[in-house]
Amino acid sequence: MSPRSWGSPSWWTTRPAPAPPSAWASWRGPRPDGYTVGVGGTSDPLLPLLYDRLAFNPSADLTFVATLATVPIVLAAGPSIPAKTLQELLAAGRAKGAQPLAYASPGTASPHHLAGIYLGEMAGLPLVHVPYKGTSQALTDLVGGHVPLAMLGLPSALPFARQGKLKILGVATAQRSALAPEIPTISESGVPGFNAGYWWHVTVPTGTPQAVIAQLRDAVDKALRTPALTESLLKSGFEPMLLSPAEAEKALREDTAKWTKVIRANNLRGG
Repeated sequence: MSPRSWGSPSWWTTRPAPAPPSAWASWRGPRPDGYTVGVGGTSDPLLPLLYDRLAFNPSADLTFVATLATVPIVLAAGPSIPAKTLQELLAAGRAKGAQPLAYASPGTASPHHLAGIYLGEMAGLPLVHVPYKGTSQALTDLVGGHVPLAMLGLPSALPFARQGKLKILGVATAQRSALAPEIPTISESGVPGFNAGYWWHVTVPTGTPQAVIAQLRDAVDKALRTPALTESLLKSGFEPMLLSPAEAEKALREDTAKWTKVIRANNLRGG
């Protein structure tokens, strides 16, 4: 997909998840004319909960256009964990006298961190978070046996799992991933109803004309239906995600409510 899909040059920008306040500074000035298009994630509405004096409010200053893709989060176990399945891990972790298990994530208040907290709460599994600055070091320490568990993106963990260096005990999304359909979900592996999916979407500055938004949405939806882009996304570790505006609004509202409760209950702040 390129800006030529809608006939005009546009400025696209992406943000890390969750993005710190400084990463959003460029969004305070652009006119809502359709020439500035952003790629954000489902954690964007949580930024005001994580940072003080945030000058930019994604919920008020951005308007949703279309869903793009999801990157599944997984629970991975290193060589120090004898359990081969999530059921075995839950049995051991819930046993009388069992010590809390440490799990790594790519960073404080990341979707992976939140997924770990949510898993511990839903499964009744005592977990202790170990934050890292990115995925690479977390993976290195997991494979090296320095931390027993990790919540990571499936594309990062999968090559190590296929080499036998770690075990993926479950996918955090509601359904199995097209990237590795042989791996069961956490929900079907002993924690019914668990869903900690994370997805990316296209946004524009609030005030952008509805006609322009409709044109952008149509271009994105058409692109996501092409085999070439679908194949490219899957090879890069992304699963294409097509939701109607109503479906996306409902999913985003439910996710925001769920993670808001987790953030407030655990007094989390942005890293």
